[in-house]
Amino acid sequence: MPNGKGAIRIPVDSPKVIGTASSRGSREYQEDAYTVSAIKLNPSILRRTAERENGAHAWDPPATDQFAYQVLFAGIYDGHGGTAVSHYLQENMHKVFENVDTRTVPDIVSAIKEYGGYFRRFKGGALEPWAQTGWDLDEHTEMNLTLEAYATLAFLRIDLDIAKTIPESADCGATASVAIIHSLDMPESPFYSADWLSVTVAHCGDTRGILCRSDGRTIPMTANHHADERGETSRLRRWGAAMVMDSFNELRFMGSLANTRCLGDIRFRQFGVTPEPEVHTHVAQGHTLSSMVLVSDGISGVLSDGEISDLVRSKAHIGPEASAKEVIDFAEEMGTDDNCSIIVIPLPAWSTKYKDLTKDLREYRLSGAANSSRQRRM
Repeated sequence: MPNGKGAIRIPVDSPKVIGTASSRGSREYQEDAYTVSAIKLNPSILRRTAERENGAHAWDPPATDQFAYQVLFAGIYDGHGGTAVSHYLQENMHKVFENVDTRTVPDIVSAIKEYGGYFRRFKGGALEPWAQTGWDLDEHTEMNLTLEAYATLAFLRIDLDIAKTIPESADCGATASVAIIHSLDMPESPFYSADWLSVTVAHCGDTRGILCRSDGRTIPMTANHHADERGETSRLRRWGAAMVMDSFNELRFMGSLANTRCLGDIRFRQFGVTPEPEVHTHVAQGHTLSSMVLVSDGISGVLSDGEISDLVRSKAHIGPEASAKEVIDFAEEMGTDDNCSIIVIPLPAWSTKYKDLTKDLREYRLSGAANSSRQRRM
């Protein structure tokens, strides 16, 4: 990243820059995984996305700006049925995002249709405008994808790779939330000090992305892909696949899956379980954004977005690693028994102080948890 006098290297794996933490909970295995990396993306894809989301702020970096293609990539993956898929995503998702060839859109959509069943009439979703055959796809072809379409291409590409290379993927899968963060300043500035930022989250399943504002409010960047959610119910109703209540009074799609979108779980593709992500972008001035937080459902299942945001801010003066651990600790006190993972990415308003909006609620919940613990010991 430039700093006015030259360029600096930002150690994104440093706990002083980005905080991460995880816990196995009471599970036998840790099936969560996560990745933070700096990758390169085509600036024209980033520009089209930024213009669509906020035409008031023009971002058109010169071709000589060598930093315009650099973005921060963060991904959190919640495995189920084993670790094969979540660990594969940890090692490869950021690489696919950086290297997927946009000219392969027609081929990827055609390959996805071969899953059959639900996908027999698949038109490409967000890729539909570019999915038709007949493109003159030489090395100079510009497909003019938005970041939404590009992220969809990356998710579909890696799902096909998983199906081909991981035998366990017939019954093993992972949910995924991927955040792409980049500065809209000219010249480019680091994500943690930018005047303008673009934040995009591509998401399958019930991992969660939360954009925390400088006023203490939150912007949910994801929605759970469960069979009883309105959007997923509508999408799947035409296929008529069954939902079954398990012994914990939770609905399971086809009697097995909590999530109706994921990577892997290939044998459920024909019934409508899709690797297509929902993609949302938020463009804003840097001083309005405090942090980007990604969590697995071991955390979001017991804590609200507001509680997560306030817990992160409560340790901001120490650093993002302390913030991440604070969230894990509180989730465990609230009784989560699932794997827990979190990524905390400080943004320009990280040091801004605001009222803790959920403090009273958290103290009440802690007292209730303590009383329940005492009763169990009696």
